[in-house]
Amino acid sequence: MKEDRVFTFSLFRAIFDRFLNTSFFLIMVSFSRFFLLLIRRFPFVAFFLSLFVLFAIIYIGSVLHVPSEDVSEGVFDVVKNVDVSTVPSTPFVSVSGLVEKKGVVTIVSQVSGVVNRISVSAGSSVNRLTRLVSLSESYDGSVGASIAREEAQRRLSNTLDTFEKEMSILDDQRDSIPKTDSVDSEIARKQLTLSKHALELGRDLTSLDVSSARVDESLFAPVAPVSGVVERVFVRPGEVVSPGVPLVALRSDGETHVVARVSSDIARFVNVSMPSIFVIDGERFEVFPRYVSRDVVEAQSFVIVFVVDAVVSDRLSDGLFVRIDLPLENDESSPSPLVSLDAVGLTSGSAVVFVAQDGVARARQVVLGEVLGQYVRVREGLSESDVVILDRTVREGDRVDFSDSE
Repeated sequence: MKEDRVFTFSLFRAIFDRFLNTSFFLIMVSFSRFFLLLIRRFPFVAFFLSLFVLFAIIYIGSVLHVPSEDVSEGVFDVVKNVDVSTVPSTPFVSVSGLVEKKGVVTIVSQVSGVVNRISVSAGSSVNRLTRLVSLSESYDGSVGASIAREEAQRRLSNTLDTFEKEMSILDDQRDSIPKTDSVDSEIARKQLTLSKHALELGRDLTSLDVSSARVDESLFAPVAPVSGVVERVFVRPGEVVSPGVPLVALRSDGETHVVARVSSDIARFVNVSMPSIFVIDGERFEVFPRYVSRDVVEAQSFVIVFVVDAVVSDRLSDGLFVRIDLPLENDESSPSPLVSLDAVGLTSGSAVVFVAQDGVARARQVVLGEVLGQYVRVREGLSESDVVILDRTVREGDRVDFSDSE
């Protein structure tokens, strides 16, 4: 019975909806015909009637419209995810240090050419006179100096082959001259002596041409002047070089210094009793500074000098820069914490730092001191137990969450 009533009700509702749709359609058709007839006979009346209907629809819509409630305030309690940091007891400031390796020899190109082959790689040990790089005059690998050296060598070989014979002939001719004191005999002997000197001069000149050709050829094949370790290879095969372009850096025995140029405040507060951290390709090495300048050295900066051992030195290249994290110590005359510059905001001439207290951001007016790299010293307004918010977009009273902060 219940199913029959549901079916009857559904059928009745479908018939009623069909009736309403049909009636609405007929009414709209009749109204359209009436309105078209009105426009043809009374256009001005139809125009004003259209305006009246339009305004009526707008008024009815504004009256019947119920604005949605504003749920942006008071409904959702927004919690901001922020990064925080505690006031570090020993903060580290990052600086760059220039690598200066003692005993490093840089071999530069003496000629223009193309790098044909590289015989060494960074870190490989080489002996004195080991070929480092092979250059050519063109991309086909030809070297005109080698051809000139072969020709000079051939000429020298021919000269040496005939030299002894010609000298022997001249000696025989000299022996055949009558051993008298006549002028003709004396002139003949001197002429033969000059001929022997000419032969010797020709031989020496040919030998000199060979030596010169060898020197020209050697310019296209630089060798190691001393035994050592290849520090760096500056070129690649196929690269075009010109005179003065560095080819290979070779290191013999010597210390490796790393020089960091810093401001006076960093040089004043660097903690020399703790090791600094060298960051090389993601690895960290502890190194103590050997020297910290107390006066301006160059370019209005102070210097901190490190001497690294062989393990660190092998990871560094001469003339490049390396990241160094320097530990800072507190000001003994006026102990005060250091905070990141990202935490400090300036408003109306005063400095403000937000701290997290029970999950809520609270503003603290602070008095700033000197800037040390990415840190600034806070003279007043903070304690070492405060949790500093590293986000300048927070406001007083904002709820904050720093559970994801590292």
